[in-house]
Amino acid sequence: MGPPPARAPFWISWPPFFLVRLNKMNRIPVFVTACLLLLPSALVAQTPIADAKKAVSAEVLKFEEHVVTLSNPFFEGRVPGSNGMEVAKDYMEFWFKQYGLVPSFSDEKGNANGSWRQPFPLGGKVQVSAEAMQVGDRKLIAAQDFLALPIGGSGKVDAPLVFCGYGIRTGPDGFSNLPGDVDLDGKIAVVFSHEPMDDAGKSQWATARRDWSRRRLTRFKASALGRVGAKGLIVIPAPGVSDPEAGILDRGRATRVRSDAIPVMHVTAAVGKEILKDSGKSAMDLRKMSDAGEAMLPLQTKVSISATVELERTMAENVAGTIPGRGALKDEIVIIGAHLDHLGMGYFGSRGGSGKLHPGADDNATGAAAVIMLAERLAAHYKSLPPDQPARSIVCVGWSAEESGLNGSRFYVNNPIGKIEDHALCINFDMIGRVEGKRLKFAGTTSGTGMEAWLEPIIKGSDLELQTSSRMSGGSDHMSFMQKQVPYLFSINDLHADYHTPRDTSAKINCVDGVKVVDLYESVGKIISTLPEKPKWVGRSRR
Repeated sequence: MGPPPARAPFWISWPPFFLVRLNKMNRIPVFVTACLLLLPSALVAQTPIADAKKAVSAEVLKFEEHVVTLSNPFFEGRVPGSNGMEVAKDYMEFWFKQYGLVPSFSDEKGNANGSWRQPFPLGGKVQVSAEAMQVGDRKLIAAQDFLALPIGGSGKVDAPLVFCGYGIRTGPDGFSNLPGDVDLDGKIAVVFSHEPMDDAGKSQWATARRDWSRRRLTRFKASALGRVGAKGLIVIPAPGVSDPEAGILDRGRATRVRSDAIPVMHVTAAVGKEILKDSGKSAMDLRKMSDAGEAMLPLQTKVSISATVELERTMAENVAGTIPGRGALKDEIVIIGAHLDHLGMGYFGSRGGSGKLHPGADDNATGAAAVIMLAERLAAHYKSLPPDQPARSIVCVGWSAEESGLNGSRFYVNNPIGKIEDHALCINFDMIGRVEGKRLKFAGTTSGTGMEAWLEPIIKGSDLELQTSSRMSGGSDHMSFMQKQVPYLFSINDLHADYHTPRDTSAKINCVDGVKVVDLYESVGKIISTLPEKPKWVGRSRR
């Protein structure tokens, strides 16, 4: 495919709902909203961009607009629980409404078709809700002098201090900062960050692959010290360490609250110096002692620490709209879905670039774009059917929390619309925007009875090179339906180097072939919607 067509600023094509949504979130002033809504279309039409767009089909531009919008940084990588994911759900819901779909789910009062959203619990995020620390008579300032860490536990501790080197009990070649019979019962342990170093401030345990070992991690130190009786832990930046981030206060992350965890405080080097001042040794002397091995020393400084660590539950939502069926087939359901979520800032699942925005253009703004476009096309198709034509209900859905384990689709199949046995087919898109050489995986063609026969002319008529012989079924949302013995069709392009990285951007999307995927599944949708007998589960696709 040649270079992508020139495009207008992405907000030019945003629907009015989106500008209003921005305004509600205080992202743009009211007067800017008004100005954009009143922007004359002629102003845009007079630019060279409009001439370039004339050479590209309206459907390709539509596909591109959806992908560009959903992968814009404003959407924050669409990780569940973020403001960006909320806007992404609003975006999909808006288009479902535009095309005349009805809400798919019951609302809180039990009214059928009362909600576009299906909420479900998604673990949670560990938060420090309260923290305090005092050294001598001085009350420290949170985030300036110290931070309580979410890997620690809750509690208030006012106890004697014991310096414990790096807090490492077992290391290579018999290394230990603690004697074998160590007992810290009723004490607060004070340790340096990192691990034993050389004179250059680099790890003694570095390898060709890693500058530092896992033994430097605070959670391991806290666990080991807690097991020998420590009631709290204070971590001081190690002096002379060759790490530019060593002195930065950082809470880090935790995924669960441990009932046996002790409060853990990370302090600045200045506070650390204050804590160590009565030891009779400089911080560097203590570090060198710690580098050599056993390094326990009682400290005279009076310190109290307090922390409250809680699990803040995260809720996620599937978003779905229904094209209502009719006649004898109306209670049978066809699912057309794609996961709407992605990795956010890449704190999980990233293949390179943790802490950086992951736009998720191919994965899976392209799949979401296909669902939105098929909602429009099939809703229009249903209006053209004869009034007495039986047709299945089509549920167009954006799954949530797929990246963290197919959570949205798994919740749905256990809490389905109607009966799971009445689901005729699950169609799933996951990365369809980087089609190369026309190749597209088209899995599931033998998962239901009779499917090969009615799919054959569709496959032959496609401009794509459909790889139906692939045994790959993929780790995506259709697998939740497979486990419930619902026939499926699944499409994905070849894996590429930008997968799960910050480089998965809209500029690399092959929108022309993306629309051909939509065309392919429009034909599938038209046939399965009125097929007299729904396919019966055969088993894991042989192809």
